[in-house]
Amino acid sequence: MLQFISYITAVANLQYVQCSSLIHIKFLLLNFEWTVKCSNGQIVQP
Repeated sequence: MLQFISYITAVANLQYVQCSSLIHIKFLLLNFEWTVKCSNGQIVQP
């Protein structure tokens, strides 16, 4: 589980660099879904 969270953190950091401005990260533990929303309104999902 910790490895999974570390993976999400790494991906989120990568998306942060690509989007240049991170608005929010929504991480739902129950079904392992997460969304990264960028300043340009584009939603990036793995």
